[in-house]
Amino acid sequence: MNYYQTLERIHKIVKPKVYLEVGIRNGESLQYAYRDSLCIGIDPNYDMRFPYNKSNLLFKETSDDFFKKNDVLEITGGKLIDLAFIDGMHLFDFVLRDFINVEKHTNKNSLIVLHDCIPKDKETSSRERTTKYWTGDVWKIVPILKEYRPDLEIMILDSEPSGLCLIKNLDKGNTVLQEKFDEIVKKYLDMDYPQGGINQEIIKMDNVTLEKLIGNNGTESELNIVTFLKRKLGIAKPRCLGVLLCYNDGDILEEAIEHLLDNNHDLVVWNHGSDDNTKEVLDKYDDKLLERKYVPRKFDFYNLYQAMSKNLINNYINEYDWISWPDQDEFLEGPDRKKNYYAYICDVYNSKYNWIRFNNINYWFTERDNLSEKSPVKRIKYYSIFPGCSPRIRSWRANVTNIREFNHNELEGEQYPKLFNLRHYPMRSKEQMEGRINRDRAGLKRGQLNVHYENMKKNYERLQISSNKLNFDDGGELSLEADFDWNKIYF
Repeated sequence: MNYYQTLERIHKIVKPKVYLEVGIRNGESLQYAYRDSLCIGIDPNYDMRFPYNKSNLLFKETSDDFFKKNDVLEITGGKLIDLAFIDGMHLFDFVLRDFINVEKHTNKNSLIVLHDCIPKDKETSSRERTTKYWTGDVWKIVPILKEYRPDLEIMILDSEPSGLCLIKNLDKGNTVLQEKFDEIVKKYLDMDYPQGGINQEIIKMDNVTLEKLIGNNGTESELNIVTFLKRKLGIAKPRCLGVLLCYNDGDILEEAIEHLLDNNHDLVVWNHGSDDNTKEVLDKYDDKLLERKYVPRKFDFYNLYQAMSKNLINNYINEYDWISWPDQDEFLEGPDRKKNYYAYICDVYNSKYNWIRFNNINYWFTERDNLSEKSPVKRIKYYSIFPGCSPRIRSWRANVTNIREFNHNELEGEQYPKLFNLRHYPMRSKEQMEGRINRDRAGLKRGQLNVHYENMKKNYERLQISSNKLNFDDGGELSLEADFDWNKIYF
């Protein structure tokens, strides 16, 4: 794929309100600008030979003169640059100045694209032009940015003929490059082309890579390439599937469903022989459920996770990008509360990581609960993290789904380095607790599985926890300090 085709797709993905291009030449790249963008083109010698929007603002001057003479925000009506393409002078110091000047007018979510960052050989990549095809020493800009601006996110695509460098995580207030400009130029000016070529991580825009990264059987199409670029740019929105296995937790089920729906999940729900109000709650949401199934209680509880796993693998993993599978009395959150769960899933989806492990944060009824409040989530505010419990792996890429074992076993690929949080409401009132221990979870012991319910029954007096032993959830960040020893409850 050549760089014009890649640029066209980037425009379709970013849909910039303001687009700036340095080095428009004959307008071949400018013609692919997003139709609704305010486009600013800069080139001292442009000669437009390709169709372009007549509302584009073209400046026949050097980029240095443009940024000295013009107030960019005045030109854009106060809007910052969403997307910029720098393809002017093929000398690294000129490109560096352009980058500095453009970044001053961007936001954190803007994208700057540089051309000619993958040189062919020493002759075509020198400061002095001695060949017809010439990329100059623009290749130096990548090691410069990596050395002086490690905060930037840099991706290099091998778009023909000489690559594109995509730069994210911009910071218009960062002045390091400007302050160190003379030092940088002196250091890199006489740097020789490395023997053996440039050593840098390059993303190959070929069918094999696309097949590996996005699973489209290696068929090149605009759809899969755009999807690929969206993921690499960190702006793809995954299609999410939520899974619930229900048994006699009808008091909290409605809120569990609403939480997943609010976080953009379609739902598959199996009811394992509940005899409380679970059916009535599911009736209320019947038209919003992708799949609803009644499983008789005689179906072995220990085979439920395997059966649902096979159902997902056979019917859903090719239709969805991400799966969230909490227990019915759990609510999934990100690693903090700065944004909602779905927004954090988007972050992980656009990363290299495949699955997420969760902190188990136990919420427990106490004497300070407002008993007039029917909603367990609104009523129960006292909690403490349970760090020593079995791994809570509740969320993963759909295409790595395996046979689940109570969602504790790991999946293929790397775990996201930060633990997410889940709010777990196992015991919501004295009556519900007694029903769970003495009836709903009684007799499920198999080996060491669920043995803690037998232990809890033996130590019943321990299960009524005083609020002063727990943390209070005031809506702010959750405490991850182990303030309470849950082993005394479960074991």
